Amino acid sequence: MYFDGNDVNYECDNKRYIYIARYLPVHSSEISNALDHLAMSFYDELKDKEKIVFASFGAGPGIDTYAFHRWLDKHRNDLSCKNITAFRIECCDEWTELAKEVMFSNSPQGFERKYYRNIVDVTTEDVNISERFDIATLSYIVSELDESGINKLIENIKNNKSECSYIVINDRNEPLVKEKIIKIMTAVADAGYRDYHYDSEHCGFSYPDDIYSSISPKVFRKSVYFVGKLK
Repeated sequence: MYFDGNDVNYECDNKRYIYIARYLPVHSSEISNALDHLAMSFYDELKDKEKIVFASFGAGPGIDTYAFHRWLDKHRNDLSCKNITAFRIECCDEWTELAKEVMFSNSPQGFERKYYRNIVDVTTEDVNISERFDIATLSYIVSELDESGINKLIENIKNNKSECSYIVINDRNEPLVKEKIIKIMTAVADAGYRDYHYDSEHCGFSYPDDIYSSISPKVFRKSVYFVGKLK
């Protein structure tokens, strides 16, 4: 559900716009902060990378990539990276044009940048991106998966990682969802991966009153997120 009994329907133009309006600020804040924790945990390994290959699994409207840009711009003086390649892996082609607007609205200047879209279902089909990723994000996808989808996702993560890769999973803070995330992290990440949760912190973005009352946006960070290094 979106809100007020409205069903999710990504084939509807208006509902895709509403989704971005409701969730871009808070979800990008959650993911960017999770990337901060990833960088703190593995700073010595990340700081000298001159190129970072980023992959968003189940990417939707490009919010993960937007958050990655935000994180990269924030830490540009701490990292050696000057070259990024980003893969947006998503089965719903209807998101493509809106995703371009979202991602390119804050594409960081001063970096060599390449972007690719892969229209494929990461939970039922094989994913083969042209470069193996250094950092992968999965945001609000795991909660929607059954066992078969989780197993295929694990396979696709393993088949597209580099020799030294990292992962961020951000999703609803619910026991069953956490169980699914733990299954994935146990399968793909080194022991000692970390998990955190938000305590309803405001995302830092304020909506005009008329928009807030019309679309009931989510403004408080309430997710759970896991970060780790892949095996």
